[in-house]
Order: sequence, then C-alpha cells, then structure tokens
Amino acid sequence: MSVPANRFKPRPQYTSIIGLSSTMRMPRLGKIRLGIKAKNAKGVEYPKDVDYFVCPPEVCEVYGAQPKELDVLIPSTDPALYFPQALKWYKGARLVCKGNGDTATRINEETGAMFEMSCPCDQLHDPGSNPKGPCRPRANLMVILPKVSMGGAYQVDTGSTNNIVNLNSTMKWIESMLGRVAWVPLTLKRVPTKIQTPDGTTTKSLLQLEFKGTMQDAAALRQSDWISIQGGSVPAALPPHVEDDDGPADVTAEVVDETTGEVTGAVPEDVPFPEPEPEPEKEVVRPVYTWEAKLPEDPGRIVQTANSINDRAEYDVFVKLIEPALSRMKPGMRKAVEASLTERSGALFA
Repeated sequence: MSVPANRFKPRPQYTSIIGLSSTMRMPRLGKIRLGIKAKNAKGVEYPKDVDYFVCPPEVCEVYGAQPKELDVLIPSTDPALYFPQALKWYKGARLVCKGNGDTATRINEETGAMFEMSCPCDQLHDPGSNPKGPCRPRANLMVILPKVSMGGAYQVDTGSTNNIVNLNSTMKWIESMLGRVAWVPLTLKRVPTKIQTPDGTTTKSLLQLEFKGTMQDAAALRQSDWISIQGGSVPAALPPHVEDDDGPADVTAEVVDETTGEVTGAVPEDVPFPEPEPEPEKEVVRPVYTWEAKLPEDPGRIVQTANSINDRAEYDVFVKLIEPALSRMKPGMRKAVEASLTERSGALFA
C-alpha cells in the first residue's frame, strides 16, 4: 500500500562515528627512561642501564638532572590503563607479535594480516635455554607528576620481570590498604637491588613504588582522595594511553654485547595494533500496543483501529502488521480499506 512520506520528519543528525568517536587516548606529556645510549670502543651505540631516571627537561627543572625519586599519582583505577603488560616480539622497529602467555596476535609479514595463535612460542626469551629469544615481557607504567603538571601522564617503560613483579606487588598492597591506587600520593624510586643472573649475582637499580603516608594519612585517603583533600574535585578516570616503546627504557645486563655493540633486547618503537572492531548496535525494543493482542483482520475493524491511533510511530507499526490481512482481501474491498488508511495517514502526518 502507499503511505505518504512525512516530509516534515526531522532528518538524522550524525555527530559521531561508530568505532572512532568513542576511542580516547590518555594525554601523554613525555617519557621517563631507565637507560641511556652509550657507545662501545668501535663507536657502536647500545642501551645502557643507569641508576637514575632519564627525564624530559621540564621534569629536570623540578627534580634535577639525575633524579632517583619522583612524586607520582596513578591516573586510573584500571590496571590495563595505567600498567599494561604483554609479551612482545619486535623485528627492527616493528612489533610483529603481542600476547599474554595463553594467546597472541601476530602479523603475517607477507600479507600484513593479523591472526591469533597460541602463546608462548619458540621465540620467547629464556636466560638459560633461549638467551637470544626476541619475545620478552614489556610493561608501560603511566604516572602523573603533580609537581610538574596535572595535564597528562608520563610513560615509564620496562622489560624487567623484577620491575614488573615489584610494581604489581606494591600496587596490590596499597590497594588492600587504601581500597585503591588511583590518585594516591606515591613515590617512584630507583633502588639498588642484588639480583641473581645465570652468570651470578649483580646489582641493578630496580623500580619501586612507596606510600610514605602515616596511619592518619591512610585513614584520610580511605575516606576521600588526594585531590579532594587538597581542596579540588575528582576527575573521571583518564582514557588509555598510546603505546609506542621508542627507546631503551629498561635494559638488562644480558641483552648487550659491549664488545661488538650487538643489541638483542632493546625496545624499538611500538607499531600500534589496529583498533578493535566496534560492537554491534543494540536493537531498539519498541513498545507493544494493546491492539496487537488480537490483530484485526476484518475490514471494518482495521479501519476502526486505524482511526483510533493518534501516534505516528504506532500507526507505522500498525500499517506494517496488517499488510498480510490486506493481501488476503478481494481487490475491491482492499482498495476501499487502503483509501481509508490513506485518509487517516494524511490526517496524522499533516
């Protein structure tokens, strides 16, 4: 049947893009590194671990050239946002595989397509059985430096399992004490620590988080957050940061041959993975109308029901549902009913 189009019906307004407009990024102000680039006797550069934080100029203005302690805040309640961790395999500057120890996503280097596979594989680094394995644990700690800027987070990259275990353990401890780690004043430190390696014992400056508050401070933070205590208001949790490991943020002794300058474990620039597919839009459930309990099929009742409807959306549903009944009518009767429906729709859509 023919129903006049509603030329006054508002057109759709498109103000966002599915899968794009909802993608947010944590404002990143810079990187704080755990190592520097050094040169061997042959002039070949390699990453060298240091016992202090290698900071951007604005951080050095507050903490000095080689700080070993920084005042920090965790900007989110979600560990996946403020301390993401993964097994990563790089070829040159390209991230070709990323996994969690159970499954991984790898790039087919011939086609560029991505596929899932089991994890770990034979590329996993092991100091004893596979010392040159290119796949290693990587983690990115996102912190705010409140004495420098509250406008975004600084990223601290690490490939040390000791650092990852230390930070995970400390943050779990703080969470059990205060109920959260977000917006709690903490100190991030480089602490000289003896660790066991395949070649014996060595000393490394590991990362350590510390809550220096008293019992009274802890009690206050359990009731409120640090920003509110300072007289401000609490912002919403920040969105995810953008991963781009682009320097020797953290190196271990066994990854560098200082004679040849060969680097087997440097952290090259991370190539971001494609955005996940957007979730399908949820189906809008329409209301159920009273006349649907017993859909009219008699021509008189169809016209009577149509004339009782005063809502345009309801009328559109009614016309659609009675089409089977109309198709069973004799041509003359159907034409008469459709004429009545057309008249009613004209009154509704005028």
